[in-house]
Formats: sequence, structure tokens, C-alpha cells
Amino acid sequence: MKINRVLDDYRRWQDGERMIAKELPQAVSREGFLKAKLSHLEKIRRKYTGTENIEERIALIAIKEDVKRLEERLYPNRGRSFLLRLFRPLLLKKELKREALGEKQAQEQLRDEVARIGFGQAKEKIDRLIAKGVPAFKVPVSYYTAADRKMDFLLHFKTDGDGKYEMTGYDAALTMEGSETVVRGQSFTRDAPFTALHVQHLLEGRAVQLNDQAWRQLDFNDRDASGDFVMKVFPPDYGFDLEKEINKLAAGIDKEELEQKLKDGEAAMIELEISGKKECFEVTADPQYGRLLIQGTSGKRVGLNELLNPKKEQEVNLSVANSQNLAHMNVRKHGLTIV
Repeated sequence: MKINRVLDDYRRWQDGERMIAKELPQAVSREGFLKAKLSHLEKIRRKYTGTENIEERIALIAIKEDVKRLEERLYPNRGRSFLLRLFRPLLLKKELKREALGEKQAQEQLRDEVARIGFGQAKEKIDRLIAKGVPAFKVPVSYYTAADRKMDFLLHFKTDGDGKYEMTGYDAALTMEGSETVVRGQSFTRDAPFTALHVQHLLEGRAVQLNDQAWRQLDFNDRDASGDFVMKVFPPDYGFDLEKEINKLAAGIDKEELEQKLKDGEAAMIELEISGKKECFEVTADPQYGRLLIQGTSGKRVGLNELLNPKKEQEVNLSVANSQNLAHMNVRKHGLTIV
């Protein structure tokens, strides 16, 4: 079904006129308002002159009649009406040229915004839908991040009060395949400060740090009224010192690069020498508990102290075990039994 751009532009004016009439009934009959309406209708006629859409051409005929009635009401003097008809096209041409330039700049800004967030691959489809004059539309974006992980986005667009297009937000879903398929979804407004990569990492369960230095992480155990996961926020004064935690790691690691990856919510791979043997580990930030989570190739998470000082940890464990044995012996000696 073809979009009737003429009617869409006309309806936008009508919607505004109804709102004004509701609050200020007398305003819509005043000369200044009627002149503005006449100018707007003339712009619609000039803008879509030459359209091949039959429905748009019919709508233009109806608008032409509205223009004629407004001219007769505003300019009953035939001489003045003639002069206005003579010079108005020149003024409208300049105004339409300015509007076209503004729309082009707005579209370029929209393309830049979409690319900055991480949806550059959708720009051509967005341009095609804008060219058709669709007042509101959605654009899907999908890609695999791993063999068993897929991201799906649905971008929402619509025209604003001036007829310029804007992205109002997007829906995101992460599908994780395995013995059981898990799907996590979340909606984001256009004001959300995240990139597509941030959203992927959030849905994978990791935290990200933004320009305001606050960490954010989704709570998969809690949802808000709209059904989205609650966003946990850990501001700078919460106390998580990422640099301090990174400095606990052994030398030889590019700590600046690691810090940036963790801030972006990545699961960073590092290589450490443990008991004379080099091993690879996955590191993620855990701002809620003020620590780094380190996971070995076995999939088991370990603490920094256990990882970097295994002998010390063994000594502590042995000391604890000996203390427990001694306590057990003392209890048995007094005729008691520990269950």
C-alpha cells in the first residue's frame, strides 16, 4: 500500500489546529492563523507537485480548493489577490528550499546517530523508507556474536511535529543456544546512553561503565512495570575501584587496555603464570561486590588471592582444617558429638 504523503502533511496541520482550537477557540479564526494555514497548504501543493501517486494527486486537488477559499476570505480585493498569487510562488520556492536543506541535514544527523549506536548496516533500509514518506516504521537488525549466540534488534522511527524523522528507541533480544535455549529481551529509548555492543554485554549479564563513571548492570531477578529487567546503577561513590583491582594482577598485562575492555562490559582474556605455568583466564568486572571475577578454562570461577597466591591459600585452608580437627577432638573428649 502506497503512502499518501500529501494527506500525512495535511493531517499534521489538522492535529495541531485541533489542539489550538481546544485551548484557544478564537485563535483559529484570526487572520494571522489563517495566513499561516494558507502558507502551509501552498507549501504542500508545491512540495508534491508532479507526484505520480493518484491518491496524492486527488488530495492535492482538494487542497487547491481549500487554498482558493482561504484566499477569497483573506484577500477579497482581486488586485491584491492577483499580486499575492504572482509573488507567493517565489517566496514559497525559497522556503521549500530551506526546508529541504533542513530535512537533508536532519536525515544525515539521523544516519550518524544510528551508526554511532552501532546500527550502521541499517542506514540504506532507513533511507529507502524515508524516501517513501512512511510516517512511522521499524527496521530489524540481526547478527551472530558467536556460533551459539545471536542478537536481534528492532529499531523504531517516526516523524516529529515538523515532519523530520527520529529514532524513538529500539528493542533488543539475546538468544543463547545450548541444552536449553535462553532468550533475554530489553527495550531502550533513544536517550539510553548505550551502544549496541553495550546492550549485548548487558544482556549477557555483565556490567558497563559510561561517561558519568557510573556502572550499570541488568538485574535478571527483577522486572519493572513495563516488563523490562531493572537496571542496577552503581555510582562513583559506591566505591568500586577498577584500577585498584586490576593492579592486583601480575605484571606483563596491558592494564590500560584491560581496563577499557572491562568498562565496555567485555569478558577480557588474560594470560597469567601460575606455579611456573602460563594459563588463560577470562576476567569480568563485578562492581556490585567491588571485585574482578576470574574464570579459568575449566569454567570454575576463582578469587584473586587463590589465583595469585595458591600456597598462601593452601596454608590458610590447612590452618582452618587443623583448627577444626582440634575443636572436634576437644568436643569428643568431653563426650559430645558434632552433627
